[in-house]
Amino acid sequence: MSEWRLLVDGEPLQPLTSPAVDYFSGRVVAAPEGKDPPFTVERDRFVTEGAHEDIVVAKHTAEERLLRLDLCFAADFADVLEAQQPGAHENRTRVEVGKRSLTLSFEQDGFRRGTRLSFNRKGELERDRVTFKLTVEPHGRWKLCVDLTPIEGAKPRAPLLRCDSFGAPEPAMPLALQEWLERAPELEAGDDLQHVYQSSLVDLASLRIRPREEDLRWAMPAGGVP
Repeated sequence: MSEWRLLVDGEPLQPLTSPAVDYFSGRVVAAPEGKDPPFTVERDRFVTEGAHEDIVVAKHTAEERLLRLDLCFAADFADVLEAQQPGAHENRTRVEVGKRSLTLSFEQDGFRRGTRLSFNRKGELERDRVTFKLTVEPHGRWKLCVDLTPIEGAKPRAPLLRCDSFGAPEPAMPLALQEWLERAPELEAGDDLQHVYQSSLVDLASLRIRPREEDLRWAMPAGGVP
C-alpha cells in the first residue's frame, strides 16, 4: 500500500501511543486535537501473510456522537527504484469495486500482482477510499474489521490473524519467534547490553522474508522492511 490513512470528519487524528506489541503486530491509539477529546480511535494491526486491521472508535462522554470515518488507500505497485522517480508509476493500477471489497491490481509483461481490501461493514466504496457514517452511543464503541489480502499471480494470500486477534498466540509460521530466539547465540552480559541484544534479535526476526522457492531452506534478511 502506497497510502493507508484514516480521517475522522475529514481530519487526521493525533497519535497518543503506538507500541509495537510483537514483531508482527502493533497498536495505535489516536484522538482529535484538543484537551479531553470526546472519543479515541484504536487501531490494531497484524501482518501475517496478508494483513488485518481492527479499528475501534470509543466514545468517552455521555452524549451520542455522529461521525464520518474515511479510510483512504492507494497501491502503486512500484519497486524501490521506481518510487524514487515521480510520475513513473502513475495511472497503472486497475481498481475493481464490489459491495464490501475492493481490489487493486497491476499487470505488465505477464507479471501480475494485486491487493484485495475486505470490510466486515458496508460503507461507501470509491476508488481511493471507503466512507462510513456512524453513530456512537454514549460511552459506546463502534468497530470495523479490515482484511488486506495480497494476490500473487492468481493466488490470494489471506491474513492468518483476523478480527479480535490482539494478544492471540503467534500464528503458525515456518519458524516461530520463540524458536528463532532459542537458536540464537547466547550472550552473558550486564542488564543494559542484554536488553539491547534481545531487542536486536527481535528486530532481526521482523526482517525475515522467506522466498517461495522450495529449494531455499532458510529465511533471508530484508533490509528496510519495518
